[in-house]
Amino acid sequence: MKQSEESCEGKKSSLAPLSHFQCWLTQQLHSYRPDLAENYLRLEVQLALKKFKKSQCEDLLKATCALLNSGGGVLEMKISDYSQLEKGTFWPKLDKFWQTFENSLEPVLEPLCYPDLIDRVVKEDVVFLFIKAADCLISIGCKLYVAGDARVHRASFTKTLELLEDRPECKIPLEELPPLPETFASEQVLDFHETKKEQFKNYTPEKKTTQMKLLNKKDEIKKQISAFANVLGGIILFGISNNGIVDGLKIDSDEQSVEEVEQQIESIIGEMKWCYTPQKLVHWNVNF
Repeated sequence: MKQSEESCEGKKSSLAPLSHFQCWLTQQLHSYRPDLAENYLRLEVQLALKKFKKSQCEDLLKATCALLNSGGGVLEMKISDYSQLEKGTFWPKLDKFWQTFENSLEPVLEPLCYPDLIDRVVKEDVVFLFIKAADCLISIGCKLYVAGDARVHRASFTKTLELLEDRPECKIPLEELPPLPETFASEQVLDFHETKKEQFKNYTPEKKTTQMKLLNKKDEIKKQISAFANVLGGIILFGISNNGIVDGLKIDSDEQSVEEVEQQIESIIGEMKWCYTPQKLVHWNVNF
């Protein structure tokens, strides 16, 4: 043993000695959380700003999800303006930023939980996240919706799995949807209200054509169509306020204007992602 030790001492290493911080980080990686993978991401944020940049939280969210989906790892978040922070403001500002981050992450992690997957260590001007691998896919941009009685809801993790496992082409035929009055009069108060199968949409201002209104609100319309299609179907009634008063939509009486509105609806449906090809009169229809 003595000869071996002397041999080692006599050899010169070309490697630079580890700094105190590097030794600390190595200990964290190998002792504190031995189950972490070797993934390591870095990003910078600013806390001295009067108002946090939304993109900073989004970048942190994306990086966290990337590690959750990649076997876990370490995320190093550098506070680039640490020296500019007034005395005593670092922790309040970090806590405020972190509340926004955790609130954004909570629905993404469902049914998992932040404390089970993430440990945070703050070292002066650097925040380290030690992230475990998630046992399911974590997604930020899952645009899957279901219908409520008064609004559209983002599908939960459990509901998403249920919808992915069950992919019928058409759950409810159009003729089985709730019956509607044959005519509607301006300023009429309807004797029915919004439900999981009937939703009112009323878009202003009046100067814009119906085609322009639909175009400007197409993301909202997509959510509602998605919500109905993912559950039991439904009817969107345009030109009716939330309190059930008929305001109507301005559409020229000529055949071309009606056709343009139908084409606009068809275009919106065509931009959506379907597990089948939606067909008019089978999966959807437009009535005036």
